[in-house]
Amino acid sequence: APPKKVWPVVRDCQFFKTFMPRTKESELKSRSGATRICYTKVDMPFPFSDLWADVKSVETSGANGHFGRSWTLIKGTYRRNNGSWTVQPWGSAGEETLLIYTIDLDPMTNIPDFIIRKAQTSTLPDVFEAIRKRVRALN
Repeated sequence: APPKKVWPVVRDCQFFKTFMPRTKESELKSRSGATRICYTKVDMPFPFSDLWADVKSVETSGANGHFGRSWTLIKGTYRRNNGSWTVQPWGSAGEETLLIYTIDLDPMTNIPDFIIRKAQTSTLPDVFEAIRKRVRALN
C-alpha cells in the first residue's frame, strides 16, 4: 500500500487496541498540532502485570510522501519507552511502503530472557502483519 494509506494506521494511537497484538487499551488523550499524548496498555503473560504508558508523540511529514511519528515516555510502568515509526515510499513508482519501527523499552519489572526473545522473534512480525491487515481493512 502507498504511504498515505499506511500512515494513519501507525499514527492514530487510539485505534491500536483494535488491531495491535497484545494491546489491551489505547487512547488519544490530547492533540495539539503535530503533538499527541497517547496512552497504551500492553497485556503481559501471567504472572506479570500489564504495562502501561503515556507518551508524547510528535508527527513529521516530508516531501514525496514521507511521514514519521516519534515518541518519548511521560509516565508509566517503564523507565524508558522511546520509539518511532517511519513511513516512506518504496518501489519503482513509490506506491509501496517501507515501514521502519524503532523501540527502546525498559519496563519497571524483570522480564525473563525467553519472553524478550519471543517478543523479538514472534510478536514483532505479528505487529507488521497486523498493520498490513488493518491497512487492507480500511482501504
